[in-house]
Amino acid sequence: MKKYCRQCDQDVRRADYYRHPYTADGLMAVCKGCHRANVKANREANAGYYREYERGRSNLPHRVEAREQYAQTPEGKAAHIRAHRRQRELRPLQRKARVIAGNAIRDGRLTRKPCEVCGNVVVTVIGVEGGRVMLGIEAPREVSVLRGELLDRQPGAAPRRPSEK
Repeated sequence: MKKYCRQCDQDVRRADYYRHPYTADGLMAVCKGCHRANVKANREANAGYYREYERGRSNLPHRVEAREQYAQTPEGKAAHIRAHRRQRELRPLQRKARVIAGNAIRDGRLTRKPCEVCGNVVVTVIGVEGGRVMLGIEAPREVSVLRGELLDRQPGAAPRRPSEK
């Protein structure tokens, strides 16, 4: 038996509809394929909302406890190792950048400091070209982010001492 899907304008098998308790025939008005497309489009259109929702949900106490318990099991440890290996395979440039930055921190050429301006600036390692590390900086619009050489060119900027560079 078939039913008409009002979204894709086709007759579709009744088995290809989700159940709905409040309709006369007990099935939704759109087929599973159309419904999936609608859900996907809604999640993409409201990605920020769903990201925050999932973040809040993942921080619920019972979920945090369940994750911690799972991490202690042999299956959890194996899953962690698989995820770590997969991350290394999928993002070799980011790994190389992390290693370079970690070595620089270890050797004292680079120090970890929180944002001195506002505390809500996020710095991300984008990649490595040769011996250079490329950084991405996310900051609120009201925070000015300038490289040192550009800061020197600003009118009214005090020249920096060589030790500050």
